Amino acid sequence: MTMTFNGVSKPFVHATVDTKRPMWAPVEWEMVEIPGRPGAYLKQKKIKARPLPVSMVIKGVDDMQKAKEEVAEWLVTDKPAPLVFPDEPDRTYYAVIDGEGQLDEVFKFGKGTINFICPDPYKYGPDTVFDIPAAGTTVKTNGSAPASPVVKCTLAAAATSYSIELLNDDGSVYQGVYLKFNFIAGDYIEIDFSKRRVTISGTKKSSAILYKSRFFQIPPKKNVKVKASHPSKIHLTEKYK
Repeated sequence: MTMTFNGVSKPFVHATVDTKRPMWAPVEWEMVEIPGRPGAYLKQKKIKARPLPVSMVIKGVDDMQKAKEEVAEWLVTDKPAPLVFPDEPDRTYYAVIDGEGQLDEVFKFGKGTINFICPDPYKYGPDTVFDIPAAGTTVKTNGSAPASPVVKCTLAAAATSYSIELLNDDGSVYQGVYLKFNFIAGDYIEIDFSKRRVTISGTKKSSAILYKSRFFQIPPKKNVKVKASHPSKIHLTEKYK
């Protein structure tokens, strides 16, 4: 199968059927042992970077050494890039190369293992966009892990504040992000919850975030209500363990 990395695939590079993707990222528990008590207490769970070894072959090339140079140029990046496998086309990993790439070579055929690692241990599915009217709306993500939203709003009129809130089942506020700024009509607000970043008309404005703000996540497989002070859109990308 031909994998796609950073939006590019190479017809002479094939991931083999013995590539084994782990079912989940490594989980590490910090435990506390108490003298005289059996076992231990769970203190903290840590989700570690996800290793992703890919067995691969290079074949059908005129010059193996030049092909290896092309593969290195393709795969060695300075930051994580999207990695997609053809048997899992609706899931995206964000990976970088880890370690060296060695092939067993016979003339114009090479076989070996490329070790990717995903600093972000989750994999991602489709995007969904919900409109948030003044009365609020119900949103849901079908992933298996909480999703960090991106909220976007273009103001129709001048304002001095903006808020986006996640509500409890009884309608009370669970968490929210609150902005104070002298907005003008046409200002474009974007709030990236995963990066805790607010931009106003393309300029980062951390100073506009009020201290009481809490950047929330949308829990998986649950209908929750979100309310905004101005009509907005909330973008959710499904996130999987």
